[in-house]
Amino acid sequence: TITKGDNLRVELYISTGDGERNRTALDQLRSRKTEIESALAEDVVFDRMSKDCRIYVRYPRQVDPTAPPDGALDWAAQRVVKFREVFVPLVKQLDLG
Repeated sequence: TITKGDNLRVELYISTGDGERNRTALDQLRSRKTEIESALAEDVVFDRMSKDCRIYVRYPRQVDPTAPPDGALDWAAQRVVKFREVFVPLVKQLDLG
């Protein structure tokens, strides 16, 4: 995702249709923050929005969406693969009642 502020990030977006379930999922994943950050080898942001939630990592500088700097897309592609490796097993373990 490239945000309005020209920040490139890779994120796990949590949107079950139920705000409480989304927050529960975020809280359960946040309880494993140290493990997640260790597996990804970088700082992770846990963002509790009004209804949905997201977990993301940011590219270290702003990105012009019409001309991304060298390496930015490779950075994103590598993070997408790593996010899948790290989060798929964790999401399968969530207890959302």
